[in-house]
Amino acid sequence: MVELVNMKVDPDPEMIKQAKKATKDCQTKFAWVNCRAEDIRKLKQKTDIFKVATVCRGFHWINQDQVLNELDDLINEDGG
Repeated sequence: MVELVNMKVDPDPEMIKQAKKATKDCQTKFAWVNCRAEDIRKLKQKTDIFKVATVCRGFHWINQDQVLNELDDLINEDGG
């Protein structure tokens, strides 16, 4: 059986620290990655292709065209 992991990316180590604290008792498994959204292509070397990607409130802070193009290559054909 494949283990599903929710990968969370944030460039601010303090935000990751707070998120870990907030989800410590959660049943869902998270992988916390300290990097910018624009650097997600580097994750491809360490992980498999993604099924789903979401971008929350910080979408307006990132290079939207670059990140969306990168995600297009990193999400499998039946993903979104």
